[in-house]
Amino acid sequence: MGPGWFDNLYRRYSLFIRFTGCCAGFATLAMMFLVGADIIGRKFFNAPIEGTYEVTEGLLTFAIYTGVAYTQLERSHVRVTLFTDRLSPKWQSVMLATVYFIGFVFFACVSYCMFCFAWDSWLVREVKWGTVEYPLYPVKAIAGAGVFLLGIQFLLDAVREVLYPGQEQESSH
Repeated sequence: MGPGWFDNLYRRYSLFIRFTGCCAGFATLAMMFLVGADIIGRKFFNAPIEGTYEVTEGLLTFAIYTGVAYTQLERSHVRVTLFTDRLSPKWQSVMLATVYFIGFVFFACVSYCMFCFAWDSWLVREVKWGTVEYPLYPVKAIAGAGVFLLGIQFLLDAVREVLYPGQEQESSH
């Protein structure tokens, strides 16, 4: 197998991550409309929408964790390049691939812990109490899945940097 199979894999995964990024955007849009409708209902009709706080809380988790892998795909995370800008292009690629691989290992461990946390929540059927009661384990599982997708994106970026050194620096400027 050559780099062609990897390009295909990267392209397909990128499409999936773009879809999850769109889902994060729609969750943000839904929160905006729900909170806006709740404010209007409360202010002008003295009739707030019951459960707005709880639904928004769940949607916020969804919006954040389904969008982090997309942010990595677009290279939109904050980075400090004071040190790496002084290195040769070869060493920049080595550093970038190393950092991406460390990111993969870190987020793989974090996602494992988050899935364990969601599993424990499911076993006890943990719920969020408030004006509306809802189960917490799906929200926790979505957070774990989002971090897992971020870890996979870091792994693919590390491999891509090894196969095509320096390409990332050229495409991000």
